[in-house]
Amino acid sequence: MKRFTLAALLAASLASAPPALAGPSQSTSPAPGGYVTACATQISGGGTPVPGTDLVNEYAFYVGLFACSSQAFAGAGSAAATAQWSAPNIANTGAGQAKLGAVQLQSTNTSPSDVQTPEGAATGGWKDVSTVTLAGHQGEAAIWLVSVHTGGLLTASGRGAASLTVNAFKNNSELGNSVPGWDNGSESDNFTTSAQRAAWVWGTDAYSTRSIDDLVTFAVPVTIGTAFSWGVYGITESGMASWGPGYPHTTTASSDMHFEFVGSSLMVGNTAFSEFAVGSTSGVDWHAAAVPEPANVALLSGGLALLGVWMRRRRLGAIG
Repeated sequence: MKRFTLAALLAASLASAPPALAGPSQSTSPAPGGYVTACATQISGGGTPVPGTDLVNEYAFYVGLFACSSQAFAGAGSAAATAQWSAPNIANTGAGQAKLGAVQLQSTNTSPSDVQTPEGAATGGWKDVSTVTLAGHQGEAAIWLVSVHTGGLLTASGRGAASLTVNAFKNNSELGNSVPGWDNGSESDNFTTSAQRAAWVWGTDAYSTRSIDDLVTFAVPVTIGTAFSWGVYGITESGMASWGPGYPHTTTASSDMHFEFVGSSLMVGNTAFSEFAVGSTSGVDWHAAAVPEPANVALLSGGLALLGVWMRRRRLGAIG
């Protein structure tokens, strides 16, 4: 009789297991650079993944029931990704585009309410290595306040739900919300978290929309003259607020959201400084207030056009 050791059994099990699925995350992102991931799925576990984490891994358990695509970019480049999923009475999409300082994310979903949370999703962001300098304050602790504008449109009907969540990282750790100066904006929804995360959610029975135009300020603790990596990330999802067999009907949801850097300020103790500098590996001036560049405008308007095509396709394939 042939005998197997525990190590041999474990090796055989690993050899027969399906290959692990993984996509990019903030920890694997080029610096400077970034990434986008788009996914569409027939089933999900519900809940919103943390922006900056691996979105592909969120759906890896549902083998054969989802589609994802990812693209990373380095330096002054850009990235784009799209995904679509169709099944009987289900159609959803995800799409994303990103460059340093600007990200556009879209998602759509049409599905019956008695199927376990089909959804479209997209995530992405940017990362850089920067050094804040201020004459006469070398080595002092400070708080670098990074302002990010968020805007776009969320739609829902029939218990559908759409959302956008944004956050920020320093040296591969998500920023905590106890840092003075953190501001989640005037329109974001309240929820319990210890991190610097802002979220906008919309879900209704009757078809309606929620327009977003908000300003979020991330508070990054820094040491004057010391380099650090940092990044801003977001995730959008379109799915349903709840599901179950008792009340079958059609749910729809869509999200077309963007977020972009618009300027920064510096606090040393209780004193605000305007005459400081931010040197970065990318060469981007992350101190100056951003002016919409033609490339950014093209990035965002191109995303709107893509979503429009998908929305038309979704309506043609929607449940009667």
